[in-house]
Amino acid sequence: MASLPCNARIQLTDTLEQMQQGALMRKVKSKSWKKQRYFKLQDDCMTIWYQSKRTGKTESAFSISDVETVREGHQSEVLQSLAEEFPPERCFTIVFYGRRGNLDLIAGSAEEAQCWVQGLRQLIEVATSMDQRERIDQWIRDWFQKADKNKDGRMNFKEVQRLLKMMNVDMNEDHALRLFQAADKSESGTLEGEEFVLFYKALTEREEVLSLFQAFSEDGKKLTLLELVDFLRQEQLEDEGTEELAMELIDKYEPSETARARHALSADGFLMYLCSPEGSIFNPRHQVLWQDMTQPLCHYFISSSHNTYLIEDQIRGQSSIEGYIRALKRGCRCLEVDCWDGPNGEPMVYHGHTFTSKIPFREVVSTLGKYAFQASDYPVILSLENHCSMEQQEVLAQQLRDILGEQLLTATVDGRVPTQLPSPEELKHKILLKGKKIGRLEDVLDGPGDEAPDVSDDDNGAEAEEERRRMKKDKESLAQALSDCVVYCKSVSFRGFQEARSHSRPSEISSLAEAKARKLIRDAGNDFVRHNAWQLTRIYPSGMRTDSSNYSPQEMWNAGCQIVALNFQTAGTEMDLCDGLFSQNGRCGYVLKPPFMRDEGTLFNPGEPSTREGPGPVTLTIQVISGQQLPKVANSKDGAIIDPLVRVEIHGVPADQAHQETKYIENNGFNPRWDETLQFQLHVPELALVRFVVEDYDKTSRNDFVGQFTLAFANIKPGERPLPGGVGCWAGGAWLGARERGGQPRPRCPPCRLPPHPPPLQGRHQHPALLALRPHPHRRDARPRAGLTRGASGTRMEAIGPARFWPHAAGATGLSTPPPRRSVCVVPVSSSLLCPCLQWPPGAGERHRCLHQFGMSPALPSQALVRGLCWCVAPPASSWPRQGSATGRRRAGARRPCSAGGLVPPTQGKRGWSQANPGAGQSWERSRCSLPPTLQRPQSPWPPQPQGCSWPAPRY
Repeated sequence: MASLPCNARIQLTDTLEQMQQGALMRKVKSKSWKKQRYFKLQDDCMTIWYQSKRTGKTESAFSISDVETVREGHQSEVLQSLAEEFPPERCFTIVFYGRRGNLDLIAGSAEEAQCWVQGLRQLIEVATSMDQRERIDQWIRDWFQKADKNKDGRMNFKEVQRLLKMMNVDMNEDHALRLFQAADKSESGTLEGEEFVLFYKALTEREEVLSLFQAFSEDGKKLTLLELVDFLRQEQLEDEGTEELAMELIDKYEPSETARARHALSADGFLMYLCSPEGSIFNPRHQVLWQDMTQPLCHYFISSSHNTYLIEDQIRGQSSIEGYIRALKRGCRCLEVDCWDGPNGEPMVYHGHTFTSKIPFREVVSTLGKYAFQASDYPVILSLENHCSMEQQEVLAQQLRDILGEQLLTATVDGRVPTQLPSPEELKHKILLKGKKIGRLEDVLDGPGDEAPDVSDDDNGAEAEEERRRMKKDKESLAQALSDCVVYCKSVSFRGFQEARSHSRPSEISSLAEAKARKLIRDAGNDFVRHNAWQLTRIYPSGMRTDSSNYSPQEMWNAGCQIVALNFQTAGTEMDLCDGLFSQNGRCGYVLKPPFMRDEGTLFNPGEPSTREGPGPVTLTIQVISGQQLPKVANSKDGAIIDPLVRVEIHGVPADQAHQETKYIENNGFNPRWDETLQFQLHVPELALVRFVVEDYDKTSRNDFVGQFTLAFANIKPGERPLPGGVGCWAGGAWLGARERGGQPRPRCPPCRLPPHPPPLQGRHQHPALLALRPHPHRRDARPRAGLTRGASGTRMEAIGPARFWPHAAGATGLSTPPPRRSVCVVPVSSSLLCPCLQWPPGAGERHRCLHQFGMSPALPSQALVRGLCWCVAPPASSWPRQGSATGRRRAGARRPCSAGGLVPPTQGKRGWSQANPGAGQSWERSRCSLPPTLQRPQSPWPPQPQGCSWPAPRY
């Protein structure tokens, strides 16, 4: 496309020019489905589209940024089934990120296949190495490609309207036309090149980001180095090396060379920073390998897969080596393989006694050897379900040794009997076989494996005899060669914690069904945690889950279970939690358990969080601000616009399980704005996962899923942080802070040592506290300060969210209506009160500003409901109409004012309980209130009388 040229970093080689001319290739889905399609690289060099040869209709298109890799030859089951018909030189597979299916292609010649393979790899390398500015440019190109239906390199207004629908924008046609005409500098009636860029920037301008930028900018156009340092320290809570970090951010994200030379950051550079890894909610220090990897294996949570060979259900689903490739590339470190006797002496892998397809064991082992350590260097555990005859067990052992070679661990690390499991660091690039073993490990190391175990004076004779019977049975059903491949992961039956402690070894592992594990957690939670501090435990799904559904892994992690096997092929909340936990520590598949779960004498019980050693509960406050360019719901009607809401879920110990959600925004998936604050109390924050979910609200049925993002609480970085959702696409901005219960804020301003939050003013008769946020005298925008909080022991420091962290009255669960940036007072109200605008003592009114002072934030609702609590902030009484006046009766709907200066509806109207609220200027609007009338009566005495206040008035 001439109007939006190829990325500047792409050298237009003969290979790419040939791809732009197009090629006729076969798209293959099965042995019988082979259709010819015309593939072509677009002029932007980052989009591939293809169409049917017969109809000439464009069938689909994809961006190079969606492609993970390209595999040559017969690298899929489909192409392998066609090996006799088509040579490998003409075949290749395009692998996409996420759960999108692979694209198997057969070129007309080997030369043509090589052209596309090399060209795609060149473009993939460019796409993965793009910086933030280039990604945004590519994002714009992608939207242009989607909207330019006739591929003429121009967009008329009709195509723009189609683009708005694609982008989830429900915009007034007149307003859209004004934006279009403003961008059409050539007045040609179409948008080309830079004109479309202008239109896109006008469309995606973010007021909330701009207001944040201007709050720290002296001239509103740029942030100087000192102003950026100020922002990083106060808003993002960056405490170390902020000057160096500010310089790095300017050099990395400022698009203007002039601004970079002056060490300044423009609004465009500021937005690029917020959308970058440095600005993300995920702490970048935790994205790399940051944990101690020298502790025993049992001290780690291990990413684990169940029935890895299946990519569908367990009855008729397809078995595929693709399941192993996908799991390994996601960092999975424990795979499962079910082996059965196959034809011609070749063991096969499939789900026994079902109609699932079969794959040779040899192919599984070859795939494991090739992909085991591409995503992580740390050990892989192969869980072997052995259903083979003695003869084919010998074949299993031979193939494992021949194909894996030195990768297969066949002896202990130091050649001695282990007293504890080795560490992931000691087992780097090793594959451990989990399965049955003849005898014990010390018997193998000390001498021949056929000797019966000694019976000491302390041994129980019956137990020793039982051990002899088990060894004899194992010898009759297990090949010695296969037994010798098992070292540290000998499978044993679980017979209780006491017997395990008395007779088991650290090198042994028990496998428990999910129901058995739940019972143990419920009946003996502390014993289970202690057991998992020295020995591995594997949990697997119930056999009744024939649809390959998953159980919640969180309750198993709460008990310290290391290998919690999930069906990776099934998307859902459970896999979201798994991905969220293992997205840290370099995605290596190992996450170190908290200290209190690694101590064999721990008192911790997940059902009783008070048994956890350490500081008290932590309060997490999240303000959900906005979203941008949220995707449409799958299979939605053309032109349908979503009504998004955000639900925040806490997954942890039972006492911490909770969720809250925002209101929904009607018909706006492009730039919804919530501005709602949610608050959670975490008793065991070390085990908590925070899941953000965006849904499309549906009042007649279940909400539709739009997207999600999950991360561990320990990985959250406080500040104004976007959730990863693609370039320029926020799943929802979130302001995050954590404060330890009972802690006192530490001053952050060295000149005056003022605390960031003054103590609240207490009202009489246990009325909720009035929080008056003191403006800081050293800030021109008079915004409240950030700080840290010291734990009760005085040794632990927790981050406290800056200006948007709000202490609450006792019993309050969340403040649904957050104050705007420049607010000074907020009154949380219990359900027994309605209009709590506290009137200050005479003469104090001019020293304070109420939340809804006219012109401050007219778009912010003044009343919202959260779990039966009514949070209402009213203006000063002087701004309300006089009782009994004609204007007052007309504007307030003849409602009587309460003693606090607000209005109380005496009756229920057609629209439900309502209250007159101040809006912009001096207008009045009606807002709903679903509280019953008994909760809408002001209680006496009210208002509570505050203590005296001598704080200076803020200056704006």
